[in-house]
Amino acid sequence: AASSAAAAPSASAAHATPAASAAGATAAAGVASATLAASAAASSRTAGATTAAAAAPHSTVCLQLGPYTDATQAVGAALRAAGLHPVARSRALPPQWMVLLGPYADDAALHRKLGALRKLGLSPGSYAPVLDRPRYEPGISLGVFSARAAAEAQLALMRHHGVQHARVVQRNDGVDAQYWVLDGLDAAAAERLHRLGRSVLRQRTPAPCLP
Repeated sequence: AASSAAAAPSASAAHATPAASAAGATAAAGVASATLAASAAASSRTAGATTAAAAAPHSTVCLQLGPYTDATQAVGAALRAAGLHPVARSRALPPQWMVLLGPYADDAALHRKLGALRKLGLSPGSYAPVLDRPRYEPGISLGVFSARAAAEAQLALMRHHGVQHARVVQRNDGVDAQYWVLDGLDAAAAERLHRLGRSVLRQRTPAPCLP
């Protein structure tokens, strides 16, 4: 009897093992199905995002060059030669005040005055020939300022150093600045623009368009 009783649990255990195996197999199959479903959902989301990105339009930018008061057409020609499509825009320049010597009768008189300024001991960076305002050429700029008071202070300083006959003038009165606007540039076109360099662009750097 004892032997029989001992055999019974053994038989029960033998019968339980296939049942547990079946349950385990069912659970494993459920986990595998859930994993496959999650993987399929992730693949679907990735495909959707890729399709949306492919359908999105290419981003573009608007860049402008300026201001120019001369050499505008030469810059426009260089832009068109690079395969770009610039549009000219004109805007009034903000007020600026310049401490001016001249204009002189000719370039010889201009160079004599430049030599006189050197003899006064003025640093080379404190004066320069006027190059971009025809009404004041040939003349010498002793500084350009956004406020008249600052220009008057510079004039007083120059007089203190022995400079005579200088005066303060409105540098931008009646002067319109010219800009080249390049709208709708994609990455390749913007790169072609930047490759032209400051020399070709007359020392200007592309900047975002003004509103």
